[in-house]
Amino acid sequence: MPTPAVNRCQALVPDGATVLPNPQGTAPGLLFARGTKRVALLPGVPREMLAIWRTSLRRIVQGMSGRATIGHATLRAFGLPESAIAERLGRVEAGLAPGELAYLPGTHGVDLRLTLSGSDRRALRKRLSGIERDIRTALGPVIYGRDDETMASVAGTLLGCRGMSVALAESCTGGLVGDRLTDIPGSSAYFTGSVVAYGNAVKTRTLGVSPATLRRHGAVSAETAREMARGVRAKLRADVGVAVTGIAGPGGGTRDKPVGLVCFAVAGPRGTVSETRRFLGTRWAIKELAANTALDLLRLYLIRHRTNEKRTSC
Repeated sequence: MPTPAVNRCQALVPDGATVLPNPQGTAPGLLFARGTKRVALLPGVPREMLAIWRTSLRRIVQGMSGRATIGHATLRAFGLPESAIAERLGRVEAGLAPGELAYLPGTHGVDLRLTLSGSDRRALRKRLSGIERDIRTALGPVIYGRDDETMASVAGTLLGCRGMSVALAESCTGGLVGDRLTDIPGSSAYFTGSVVAYGNAVKTRTLGVSPATLRRHGAVSAETAREMARGVRAKLRADVGVAVTGIAGPGGGTRDKPVGLVCFAVAGPRGTVSETRRFLGTRWAIKELAANTALDLLRLYLIRHRTNEKRTSC
């Protein structure tokens, strides 16, 4: 197979540049040096950029810093906006210097990236652990993970610890919550299955939602979400049932039930809980936020209702 011209162009290297191999793609990184200054050019695809950083560029940057050691930790938060998190972490940030705490918001929540530097590795690790502990104390269960952990992987770990299974009833998310859970290797140990109940007929015939509930409260309501969660739990014989129903837009909203209104429910051995949220943004953003919120409510339910736990370390 002949090499495309665009790939041949990617193989060209400017005079004086050092090639940084790309283990995830065809376009390499390039490093230029002039005196004590260094300029790195990296591909724009995030996974390729990170791969080059991890395999070669990080060592170069660390070498430029002399004897100084740089320590990083990322704590992942969900359920509070960036401003509210910053307010809670006021004291922590006041005692952070020399150091930096970056706030990186997205549909996954807010990543809190902590960066410290120092000449003593052991002292740096100890200080990093201490500040991380202070952040967790200030935010409590708002912190759901660390570094590369996702909401789905954390929920999966909790389900595994407790020896419990989960089933999903999804309407506006269209199977996105199930997709997140099954992205995790080994999820078949705790994920029973799901029902994508977009139409009311599926809600009533498959999940057992009462037609009277739909007439009285509508498909997008806490009452319907609770019946969906209980219904899928019973139908698929799972320990926990999670339901999502809402209006992802851009159409379909009303004055009483606007676009972005999403109702959630979790049903389990200790009863059923429900929440209603209003999200803003595109259809994609609303679905992303709804899926992550459903997983977060599952996580919180498992934390607050400990039953049948296998390991005390969870």
